[in-house]
Amino acid sequence: LSQPALARCFATGFVINMYYLAVEALVVPAAKFAFAFSPLQISLIYCGAAVENLAVTGLVIVLSKCVSDSTLLAVAEIISCIALAFVWWTWTYDMPFVMLVLGEALIAPLAPLAFPANRSRLTSLVHDSHIAGFMQGLYAGVETFGASLGPVYLAATLGDPRVADGRIAARTAPALMLCFLFLLAWEAASAITFTTGSPPARQAQGPGAPQSDSESEKLT
Repeated sequence: LSQPALARCFATGFVINMYYLAVEALVVPAAKFAFAFSPLQISLIYCGAAVENLAVTGLVIVLSKCVSDSTLLAVAEIISCIALAFVWWTWTYDMPFVMLVLGEALIAPLAPLAFPANRSRLTSLVHDSHIAGFMQGLYAGVETFGASLGPVYLAATLGDPRVADGRIAARTAPALMLCFLFLLAWEAASAITFTTGSPPARQAQGPGAPQSDSESEKLT
């Protein structure tokens, strides 16, 4: 992929899908081995996360009218880093139940914050290209690959449930956190470049110039 903004969309789509499926799946062994929860009790945890997702989705609908896609993605990536750090240090097989609830509350907002914002940014980059349909299909494939890899990655890195005070995500969280820190650094570098290099071009284009934060990086 030749355009950095487009490559960033694909990298972000892969990481957020891998993270979301891996860390959401982490709730099952955490609840099962730490609290001996039944499948019904575990499903109630996911129901609570779904309610939180609906609330955050409503907030995103309001904020999207005045906040850029890149800003929403940066917020999602920061929250995800905080969630990973929290889960890394506090989720053990003898943790109190409140830690499970707080961790899931930090994990859940990623989906409504990041998924639509990243898809919107991709659409703004490719919608006037003759390969727009191909790029959208390719992006869906990258998302699916990340989602498929997430549970596999979790299974390979899950902490040993036979160790009561062992950290459940001791091997799962660090690599994912590094991925999000990399994405944040990429977003920051792109924002700095856009801020320092874009305004003169916009002034030259006149008042009819597109206002999207990704418009200057569209495919041709």
